[in-house]
Amino acid sequence: MTYPTVRWTAAAEQARAVVDRIIETQGGPVTEAAELIAAAIADGAVVQAFGTGHSRSLAQEFTGRAGGLLPVNMLAVKDLVLFGDTDPKEILDPLCERDPGLAERILRLAEVDPRDVFVIASQSGGKRRHRGNGPVGPRPRSQDRRDHVVGAQSADHFAASKRVAALRGRRCGY
Repeated sequence: MTYPTVRWTAAAEQARAVVDRIIETQGGPVTEAAELIAAAIADGAVVQAFGTGHSRSLAQEFTGRAGGLLPVNMLAVKDLVLFGDTDPKEILDPLCERDPGLAERILRLAEVDPRDVFVIASQSGGKRRHRGNGPVGPRPRSQDRRDHVVGAQSADHFAASKRVAALRGRRCGY
């Protein structure tokens, strides 16, 4: 059996193109987010990072470092089992992320200070199935502190989700 030849540099070229596009189009918001996070940490606050599914990898990048420099807390679905009274079987259910009360249940277990900054990752920016829970879930509780919420999403994925939803006759986003 033969396999198609893949240039090993193709992934690097794609990654470079994405980073270049972010620098060109999102430099201002990224700088603003960095300044917000730096000021909060200087004030003794914690970065509360959250994402579900694939989006949780951003929260893991913030927190999973030995000798980490930043005061970061990852808000995770697994917290419901580790620090709460949730049966592990519940969070293994792939539909768990669709629970409308999921984010609030996770936040009740966390020590959150009003000075904290929330970094909320969402691959799609909040598909309809996640509205009010999942990735965009922590927003309602921190809504009174809009200046302390940083959202990270894939604009391309969000746009594609809206197109698919429109084709299916549904609303998408928030």
